[in-house]
Amino acid sequence: MSIDYISYLEIALKIFLSVLFGAIIGHDRETKNRPAGFRTYTLVCVSSAAIMILSELIFKRYNISNDPTRLGAQVISGISFLGAGTIIHHGDSVQGLTTAAGLWAVMTIGLIIGSGFYFLGALMFIAVYVVLVFFAKLPTRISGESNPILELEIKILNNPKAIGDISLCINKNYGKILDINFVDYEEKDLENVDEIIKVKIMIKITTNIYTNKIIDEIKSIEGVINVEKI
Repeated sequence: MSIDYISYLEIALKIFLSVLFGAIIGHDRETKNRPAGFRTYTLVCVSSAAIMILSELIFKRYNISNDPTRLGAQVISGISFLGAGTIIHHGDSVQGLTTAAGLWAVMTIGLIIGSGFYFLGALMFIAVYVVLVFFAKLPTRISGESNPILELEIKILNNPKAIGDISLCINKNYGKILDINFVDYEEKDLENVDEIIKVKIMIKITTNIYTNKIIDEIKSIEGVINVEKI
C-alpha cells in the first residue's frame, strides 16, 4: 500500500531509522548529563524526518511546482531556538555549545533520512557519533595530558565551610577549579535537618593522579554526602 507514490514501508523505514539514530546519539548525551538527552535528540531527529516526508507528500499530492524542501528549510531555522536554550553562559565560561551543535547535526540526519538518502544519513550518523563520543578525548591524547578536565557533581550540606574545604582541597592538591555551578536541589537530611544542595565543579587537573583518588578525598570532607563524576 502507498500514499501518493510513497509506500507505507518506506515511510516506516524513514521513521524507524530517524528514531534509531537520534536515540543512539541521545543516549550518549544522556549518560554524560548534558542539557539535551535521549528524548530530545530522538524527537528532533524523527520530527525532522517527518517534516521531509510531509514535504514530499504535499509536493506530489498537490502537484506544487515550488521547491519541496521549503518546509525542511524552516526546520533548519527553527532548531536555532532549541539550540540556543541549551547554551549557558556562566562567568568566563560558555557551556552547551556541543549540545547545540549536536541537536543541529541530529536535525540534519533527520532531514536526510526523511528525504530518502539512507546511505548519506547512515554516514552522517556515524560521523556525528564518532565526533561526540570519541573526539572528546582526542585533544588530551594529542597533547599527552591525562584527564586534564574533570567534572564532578557533589551533593553537600548547605554549609559555606564545606564548599571552602572542597575548593581548598582541589586547588592545593590536584589542580585549578575552572567553574562552579550551584544546582537547586530540594532534600532534607533527616538527622541534621539542613538543606542539601548540588554543586557542579569543573577542575583542570595538573597532577598525574587517578580521578578516583580525588573523588575519595572529596568524599572524606565533612559535609560532603556524595560525589559523582559527570
